[in-house]
Amino acid sequence: MLNFTPISFQSSDGLALYARDYAALADESRPLAPVPAHLPVICLHGLTRNSADFDELAPAIARMGRRPERRGA
Repeated sequence: MLNFTPISFQSSDGLALYARDYAALADESRPLAPVPAHLPVICLHGLTRNSADFDELAPAIARMGRRPERRGA
């Protein structure tokens, strides 16, 4: 199950932006890795793709204590 908070934003020039904010996931077999505060992981898909391209990668990064953000709908 993907655990994320959807975020929508409209830029000043009218561009609609979409992101997914993943909370860090607990993994009993691996403690959360230390991460400096405010260090983002940003995944950008290609022109004809969408945020679902990272559905497998994002939870893996979140288990390490990192919170991926993705642009695109």
